[in-house]
Amino acid sequence: MKTKIFFFVALLIISFSLFVKAQTIEGALRAIDNENYESARRILNGYTKSNPSDAMGWYYLGNNYCFLEKNDSARIAYTQGTVVNPKGTACFVGLGKTYLNENKIADAQKYFDEAKSLVNVNKDINIAIYLADAYINSNNPNAEEAIRILKLAESISFKDFHIYSLMGDAYNLLYNGGEAVTNYERSGELNIVNARPYARVGLIWNHARNFGQSKASFEKALSIDPNFAPAYRDFAELYFNTGQFNKAKEMFEKYLELADKNDATQIRYAEFLYLTKDYVNCLKILNELKPRNPNNLKLLRLAAYCEYETGDYENGLISIEYFFKNYDNKKIISSDHEYYGKYLLKIGKDSLAALRIIKAVEIDSSKVELLGEVAKKYYDKKLYGKAVYFYELKIKKSVKPIVQDWFSLGRSCYFDSAFALADTAFRRVTELSPSWPVGYLWRARSNLIFDKMDSTTQGFAVPYYLSTIEKATIDSLTTIKYPKELKEAYRYLGDFNTLKEKYNEALVFYKEYLILDPDNADVKKTVDAINVSNKKY
Repeated sequence: MKTKIFFFVALLIISFSLFVKAQTIEGALRAIDNENYESARRILNGYTKSNPSDAMGWYYLGNNYCFLEKNDSARIAYTQGTVVNPKGTACFVGLGKTYLNENKIADAQKYFDEAKSLVNVNKDINIAIYLADAYINSNNPNAEEAIRILKLAESISFKDFHIYSLMGDAYNLLYNGGEAVTNYERSGELNIVNARPYARVGLIWNHARNFGQSKASFEKALSIDPNFAPAYRDFAELYFNTGQFNKAKEMFEKYLELADKNDATQIRYAEFLYLTKDYVNCLKILNELKPRNPNNLKLLRLAAYCEYETGDYENGLISIEYFFKNYDNKKIISSDHEYYGKYLLKIGKDSLAALRIIKAVEIDSSKVELLGEVAKKYYDKKLYGKAVYFYELKIKKSVKPIVQDWFSLGRSCYFDSAFALADTAFRRVTELSPSWPVGYLWRARSNLIFDKMDSTTQGFAVPYYLSTIEKATIDSLTTIKYPKELKEAYRYLGDFNTLKEKYNEALVFYKEYLILDPDNADVKKTVDAINVSNKKY
């Protein structure tokens, strides 16, 4: 009886040991698949300590170190695997991969040949998978050789999903999206519980800007495995590419719940916070990361941006100036010049700011509105000549200038005494917006300068004041929308006709004026004088 109990307990211990082993390796592989390499390292370090004679544990640990870009550590792990199992192929291939990482092709080939000498390569699929992985996931990949090896493996068995998953990776390296998608989908069919192939397909469609297909693929991946972290990250990038920044942030937050916490993911999250205008929390994350990443380009750039948006102009100016002093011009983007320009505007260095804004627009023409901001700054300071320059530049660089551009240019010209240019700009306003009375009013003002309000007046402004009245009163309900414009037009036309001794016509305009401003003593006095004169005759 004791023997039976001992035997039963022994079976339980063995079964439990195998279960723990399987679960540990499975957990590590899942962490690697989720790209949680630090988590996988911790699991595999623990596993190899408990199971030092399992060569595959050392192989997976070596692979994981390769993903962490710790080539020396990977080589140590693979070497230990060859020691505990000199007949195992995986760790010899792994050693070859470490030399591929260093671009030492001959040394890599020596270990690959050693691995192939241990098995019948015409019958062993595993050796093909190890080799293909090495060629695909090294720092110096050889996708063509990986495909050649996988094609041979496919002739041995066409039912191993690893073959097609790696084939998809290889074709993806060659930018052959069609073949990559075909192989990923085949891998997914052979292993229906694996979300990775569909997430990879989603990424390919996103790069191809087929956003509908991309979304469907990510949704399928997450329906298979709602905890597959890379799908959330890449789904967030899809929303980013389609300008749906709030959804991108939400998706990336789900990714962060499942992913290892590292500085790279936190910086990317900060970018999403910036795009959703959560500048305070973005800056909070960046300030926590700064001590560990003092020279990180993205971090310094975002910090300078957020300091501007949160009103910390003093520190922000220091940040943006440090950024420009320490980074190659090739890495400077349009937004960097934009924010530098905005900071300079805040401290009154308008000319320097203008140069930065111009540079920003030269790099990215979609930022043409910035030129309008500079122009308005000059206009508000009554530096109308400079305002004219920037409004003209904005119009020139705009794909389709809007009415407001021409109107602002016209007013700047007018106050700069460039009345002919002002008239040209306001003419364009009336062409683009023929029902807007204000455009005609400013044309009238621009032409009024060329006339004399005496008996010799030629009435250059008359047609435009008449148009002002016509457009402002075309619908009686809109009359009160433009009282100032109408008063100016009625008064001028009344005065003009009085000078021309067309008193009856003058009275028509004066009466309309007095409806809007019945207490104007000068107009009432003129009307009374005309009425007295009419009675005499």
